[in-house]
Amino acid sequence: YSKIITLFKLEVKYFHVQDLRIEIKREVLTSILVYRIAYIISQKNSQDLLRPRQSIQSVFLRQSKLN
Repeated sequence: YSKIITLFKLEVKYFHVQDLRIEIKREVLTSILVYRIAYIISQKNSQDLLRPRQSIQSVFLRQSKLN
């Protein structure tokens, strides 16, 4: 009878550890996802910021070539 209880306790402990691992994995994954998304957004923003500058420079180059 006591063996069954100890086994049950061990199983509960093991499940608890597994749950913790799952929670940690989830947190790590979500943080990685958030970081990735933020990185992608920053990359897109920087590209969007660069694009008009490049277009303006190309326009200036064309004008200077025409002149």
